[in-house]
Amino acid sequence: MSSRTPAECLDLVLDESATAETRRRAIGELQTANECDELERLVRREGLTDQFRKRALESVATPQCRSTLRRLIDERTLKESLRADARELLETIEND
Repeated sequence: MSSRTPAECLDLVLDESATAETRRRAIGELQTANECDELERLVRREGLTDQFRKRALESVATPQCRSTLRRLIDERTLKESLRADARELLETIEND
């Protein structure tokens, strides 16, 4: 794990001048640290490209973030495709 704080990782993901790989790694760092709230913010972030929103959503699919995943499923303002993905991910972690 890097020495970045969750806020620094969040800023890095949102930094459009950063490489895609750097941004993906920052999402991975948030997942490793079980930073469910920050990952949820990324999933909800309208201006963030779909690839990073989906990556953040996939990173929420852990037993520790189960309640976050449920909130995202219930979020009516979230894109339906992301809500559908969230439902599938929740099923996956509940069946493990």
